[in-house]
Amino acid sequence: MQQARQQVFRQYVLAGNRMVQRERIAVAPSVFVDNSGEDDQRSPYRAQGASRGAAGIPFIWSLVLFGLAFFIAVFMVGSKIALTEKLNGEYSQLYGRYAAAEEERQKLQAEFDAKSDASSICYYAVQGLGMRLATNEETIGVVAVRMPMALEAESFRGSASGAH
Repeated sequence: MQQARQQVFRQYVLAGNRMVQRERIAVAPSVFVDNSGEDDQRSPYRAQGASRGAAGIPFIWSLVLFGLAFFIAVFMVGSKIALTEKLNGEYSQLYGRYAAAEEERQKLQAEFDAKSDASSICYYAVQGLGMRLATNEETIGVVAVRMPMALEAESFRGSASGAH
């Protein structure tokens, strides 16, 4: 009995985020896809691809960028320190001005208290102006009369007839 040889198909698996039936897979010519299930006696051709290094930034450039970033960070911190020192100087100057103003306020308050003393005012009135204190007989008496709690409305209303 003779066995028929079955044709072997390449087995590819799609990778990625989509699955499309019967979609061709594009492979670069420099890539050799080894399929162990393939019974092919031909030797595959492998193209000489341009060998490129790993993608990235060279070490020298990364050091330069790191140094530049470090310099900028130091500069920013230094400017913040200088600003803080400047603000502290302004605060100390304002505190000095406030202390001087408070001292002047206390001096003016003491002077005002001295000038508004009743005994010195009376002394000045008696000595300088020739005034004297009034006696009880010379004082005019003023008496305050209170308003009644319930005001009578009729006394405030007029009459059209003129009769009371």
